[in-house]
Amino acid sequence: MIGLRTKHLLRAACAVSAGLLASRPAVVQAHPHVFIKQHVVALFDRSGLTGFRLTWRFDPMYSSMMRHDYVASKAGPLTPKDVKKLHDECFVDLQDEHYFTTVTLNSAPLPLGVPTDFSATLVDGDMVYSFVIPLKPAPKELRPENKVEITVFDPSYYVYYELAANAPVAAVGGSALGASCSSKVVWRDSVGWGRIHSDLVSCTYRGPAP
Repeated sequence: MIGLRTKHLLRAACAVSAGLLASRPAVVQAHPHVFIKQHVVALFDRSGLTGFRLTWRFDPMYSSMMRHDYVASKAGPLTPKDVKKLHDECFVDLQDEHYFTTVTLNSAPLPLGVPTDFSATLVDGDMVYSFVIPLKPAPKELRPENKVEITVFDPSYYVYYELAANAPVAAVGGSALGASCSSKVVWRDSVGWGRIHSDLVSCTYRGPAP
């Protein structure tokens, strides 16, 4: 029997139906099931950090399953109706997992806003999500020099996120604040699968002038 958390993740990530999973017991036991390449863009305006745009590109096999189960047309680009269905039946469920995303500002947790600007497209057959996670640091949390860090990590190791190979990290709109971003690999504790490497994106920027 599939555990409650796994069932939730299957629904949250738009996995194949239980019948298909039952026909592939070896696959059910293997981890991870889903591989996602991502781009992380830090967004700034004159006041400071406003959020992150995340772009997730799903692996070909999982993209094919998503198209089969959630897209009306079996060829050609996604329609607005397809995108809405993916948002309402797949993406929104991830809110219970905080979109597997953790953000800290100057080492303190930063609450995530409700994602905006969701889109879904197909790129060479791969499903690609793009969305913005808004952030609103309180003025008292800001310093003359600030460091914001973001990581996307599924501790169940059902979904594996890693940065894309080409230009995976960027900062937009923060030149006046001296914003710059970089990434490194860190090790995280998983649930039942030991320590797993994960990408940590760090961005530094100056606080707004008084």
